[in-house]
Amino acid sequence: FPNNNTNLNIDYNRVGVFLGHEFRFGKVAVPTQIAFYVYNPTNFDGLTFIRAGVKYYINEKWFAVGSVKTHGFNAETIEWGIGLRL
Repeated sequence: FPNNNTNLNIDYNRVGVFLGHEFRFGKVAVPTQIAFYVYNPTNFDGLTFIRAGVKYYINEKWFAVGSVKTHGFNAETIEWGIGLRL
């Protein structure tokens, strides 16, 4: 961080609480979440965020997922993953 003037003493941690659901259509699902931060000392992106994506169930235990986390119309994170249901 020395070249972009980032202050290393600022607390960038955030804690959020979300409410979500998943619409499932056979092997394809659409998970969505709406959330708000209960701890956000910088308040850079606001108090709420939305996560939406697509999930594909390979079989009963394995799935692949891709999602995007947004603050309003600004995308913060694009996520890709493989999961295992226990």
